[in-house]
Amino acid sequence: MPDTDPNSLSLPDLARRVVEHPSTEHLLQAARDEDLAERGDVTSRSVIREDANSRTVLLSREPGVVAGLALVTSVLDVFRARVRFTAHTADGERCDRGDVLGELQGSTRDILTVERTVLNLVGQLSGVATATRGYVDLVTGTRAAVCETRKTVPGMRRLQKYAVRCGGGLLHRVGLHDAALFKDNHLAALPEGPLDLVLVPALERVRESGHLRFVMVEVDTLDQLEELLKIESDL
Repeated sequence: MPDTDPNSLSLPDLARRVVEHPSTEHLLQAARDEDLAERGDVTSRSVIREDANSRTVLLSREPGVVAGLALVTSVLDVFRARVRFTAHTADGERCDRGDVLGELQGSTRDILTVERTVLNLVGQLSGVATATRGYVDLVTGTRAAVCETRKTVPGMRRLQKYAVRCGGGLLHRVGLHDAALFKDNHLAALPEGPLDLVLVPALERVRESGHLRFVMVEVDTLDQLEELLKIESDL
């Protein structure tokens, strides 16, 4: 995700950027290596003919919101699977129990080798999207927005944030690098004094760090909010 606000991108555009990001390729390579190591899929090789071909479908076991289908072709590429994936729906769409989300067609050996990684990713991301949609539905009709946090599985941040967008949520900062967020722990470490005076030097240093998507200060009391409102800044 670049410095551009990811919330301004369409879901397909965001998917392309997430899938093409180096962190996604590294994650998929790690998934391949932890499964295959140096010996590969010893079970499938022992029982399935090399020239055998199959077709299998990806089914939804329960209602929800789909996320992760945009990754499947990349998974196949990283595993060098002789398999073609055809999506029957799109990320961000609702699904019912038993719906066919897509199909895999090609080498039986390679389908068996790659199926668990595909299911793990689509299942995990669809779970995030489905949970997000539940919260988004609860605030429908209000001015509230559902955002995510940095409390993500290491290595899966961009994918999990993408899943939040699939569920109708909005994306907050990607990491510590693209936005400034002064939390309660930052404020607790500051010298005593009115926040409007204590934070001004920090805000100037933030300005010097380059383009940021936003600057935010968390407050615990209305008094803190009143102090912050005294700050004049174009950040």
